[in-house]
Parts: sequence; C-alpha cells; structure tokens
Amino acid sequence: MKYQIIVTQNKVKKMRLHRCNTEPTAIRKFQDITKSNKVLFPQRYVNSRGIKEVKYEILLMKEREENDVNRMSRDELGRLIEERTNNEKWVIINKKQFFVEEKFLVFGYQGRLTAKDIIKDIVMKKPANLKDHKQVIYALNKVIIQDSLNFDIIVCKNVDDAMRLHNTLQEFCQRYKQKVLFQGKASPKVRSEIWKKIHEVTGWKYDQIWRSSTRP
Repeated sequence: MKYQIIVTQNKVKKMRLHRCNTEPTAIRKFQDITKSNKVLFPQRYVNSRGIKEVKYEILLMKEREENDVNRMSRDELGRLIEERTNNEKWVIINKKQFFVEEKFLVFGYQGRLTAKDIIKDIVMKKPANLKDHKQVIYALNKVIIQDSLNFDIIVCKNVDDAMRLHNTLQEFCQRYKQKVLFQGKASPKVRSEIWKKIHEVTGWKYDQIWRSSTRP
C-alpha cells in the first residue's frame, strides 16, 4: 500500500513532502511535519493575475482500496461535506491547515526577506547613533523602518499585509523590550513626505510608489 503527504494551495496540489509504503510511518511523518509547521508571518495572499487570498492545507493520503470511503468534515458554515480529491486513486486520511512563511521585497537587499530576516537584519541592527531610535510606519502596502541615517522600504502584496507586518514587528519588540517607535498607519500629511523620500532613495516613479498592491 502506498501513502503520501502533499500540500495543496487553494485545493490544488502544490508539492509532495513524503511518500512511503506503511501507514504507521506515514502517520508519524504527518504528525512530525504538522507539529514543526510554525511560521512568524503566514502567507495569506498570492500574486495570481491579481492579489488573491490563499489557503494551504497538508493532506495525508493513501492509495484507495475497494472498500474505502471518503472522509467527512465540516465546512466554514458547519455543513457536513465529503472530502474528495482530484485523483480518485487516492483517499484522504487526515488534513490540516498548513502555513507558509511570507517573503518580502526589501529595497537594497538581494533576494526576498522573511519577517524573521527583517527583524534580524533591520529592526535589531543598532543605529549608528546609539541615542537614536528606529521608527516603523506603514503607508498603503509599504512598511518603512528608519532612523536618522537609514531608510528601509519593505514592499508588501497589499495594505492588509503591510498592517500585519507592522503589527508583527511591534509585538516582537514589545515582547523582547526593544526600543523601537511604532507609528501605525501614516496620516495623509506624513504619507506625502514618505512618498517624496521613497522617490529620492529609489528613483521609482510616483505612479509606482502610489500603488496599494504589487499588482496594479
């Protein structure tokens, strides 16, 4: 008998994490993966012909036998539904939500950074002037982390992600007593100053700066 563990993205197979021939091994591996699946900033949106909400699930599946019946579960409205797969060769044994760490475009950095990277490489980096304090603010889909010498721009997929990232960084700094000033959502006056500064630092055109998502 064959077993497999896969991750789906909005009900479509994204990747296979494990494959084996015994049920105890499959169950143990599924439990290990779900137990260790901890992220700081879970991905909620994807770029797919626009910004769309995304839900990942991890499925433990076995090759269907003659007397196997599909697993039953309740949907968001509490209705009892039959869990079916796109391939009737397989039947679902167990299923849980799966979390993927979001990665952000940060101006001046190669590759995308996770929230953990941003904390380590930007938030926790001491200012040149030790009496200076870092400030964090968000405007539309951009989170700004600055002090008197540095101006870091984090581009999020949309406004919701920018707010979530601001709040995630704030929760971290409050928990570990970091002296960082969090200013929340920028007012219209402050936002216009931020747009000017972003233009000076990056050279981006204003119509690009004014976007509220990475998909216009």
